[in-house]
Amino acid sequence: MRMLVWYWGRRGGGPRYTLELLRALAERPDVELTVSLSSGNEAIADFSSLDCQRHIVETYSSIPSFLGASMRLPSIRREFRNFIRTAEPDVVISIMPHPWSWYLAQAVPEAGSRLVSIIHDAYMHPGELNPLWSWRIGRELAAADGVVALSRHVQQQLVTGYRYPEKRVAVIPLGPFAYADEIEAPRLYPRHRPFRFLFFGRVLAYKGIRLLLDAFRALAEQREDVELCIAGGGDLAPYRSLLAGLPRVTVINRWIEEREIPRLLSESDALVASYTEASQSAAVATAYGSGMPVVVTPVGGLVEQVVPGETGLVALETSGVAVARAMSEMLDPRLYERCAAGARLAASEGAGWRMTAENLVAHCRRLPTITAAS
Repeated sequence: MRMLVWYWGRRGGGPRYTLELLRALAERPDVELTVSLSSGNEAIADFSSLDCQRHIVETYSSIPSFLGASMRLPSIRREFRNFIRTAEPDVVISIMPHPWSWYLAQAVPEAGSRLVSIIHDAYMHPGELNPLWSWRIGRELAAADGVVALSRHVQQQLVTGYRYPEKRVAVIPLGPFAYADEIEAPRLYPRHRPFRFLFFGRVLAYKGIRLLLDAFRALAEQREDVELCIAGGGDLAPYRSLLAGLPRVTVINRWIEEREIPRLLSESDALVASYTEASQSAAVATAYGSGMPVVVTPVGGLVEQVVPGETGLVALETSGVAVARAMSEMLDPRLYERCAAGARLAASEGAGWRMTAENLVAHCRRLPTITAAS
C-alpha cells in the first residue's frame, strides 16, 4: 500500500504523534511511505532518519505570515493536488485538522486518492477560541473516505454530532510518546525526597487547574512529603489567589520545548490530568512514554487511557475531594510501583505504535469495501 502521511502543523503533540506513527509504518514491508511536512515542524530533524520520501512545504511561522500565506490557498491547494497525483498514494492520512485542511482536503479525492482523517477532538474544548472549529471539521469529514478517532468518546461525537457513518470510523488510541531513550527499569517510589506530582500541557479552562489546586491544597495539609509542578503555557491569572501561599508548588508558565520534556518527566513521579472535559490526553500518552503512572478524572476519553490500579488511578468523580483522594492513594509505594511497571509495559519496545500502524493499515484496506457499500 502506498501511503502519504500529511501533517503541516508545527509544534505540540502533533509532530511527536506523526513521528511515532511514521516509525511504526516504516517497519512494515507492505507500506510504501511518503510524508508531507511543514518546514516549521519543531521536530523536523528527527524525520530525516526515516526511510521514506519527504515533501517539505513552506506554511507560516506567525500570524502575519499565516494571513499572507492564506491569500495563496488556491495555489497551495493546486500544488498539493499535483504532488498527490505525482506520488500516487492509495491513501492520504491527515494526521490532524489544520487551519487549512478544510480547504485542502478536497484536493485528495480530486487527485484520485482516498483520504483518512485522524480526528483528535470533535468539538472545541471550553476555553479554546476557534468559533469555526465545527465547521472546519465538517468540511474535512465531507472529503474523507474514512476517519480515525483516538477514543470511543470522540467516535460517538462524530457519529451523533456530525452524522458520520459509524462503520467508516476506526477507534485507534494514542500510543505512548517517548521523548527519551527506552526505559531501562520501572520507576521506584521516591523514599528519600518528596513525591512530585506533575501537570503538563496548555493551561486552558477545561484542564481543571482550579480543581487540581484544591486537591493539592487538601493533600498538602495532610502530608509534607508532596510537591506539585505545573508546566505549560496559558493564562494562570484566574488561579493566582489559589496559588498564593500554596506550599511546595513550582510553576513553569510558558511553552515547554521538546528538548525540555525528558528532564521534566524524569524529575516527576506521577502525572495528574484533572480535566473537566476531554477527548483523550496526549499528556497521559507522554507520561506512559516515560513509564510514569497517572491520576485522571472520569471524563470523556480519559477513562479509556487508564487501567485502574495497573497504569494509574481514575478519581471517583470530577471534584477536588475525589482527585485529592486519588492522589493520596498513589502515595502507597506498592500501588505506585505496580502502576509504574504497568506504565512502562505500555511503552515498552514501541508495541503500542506497532499496533496503531497495524490497525491503521487494516482500516485503510477496508475502505474500498466500506465506501462502496455506503
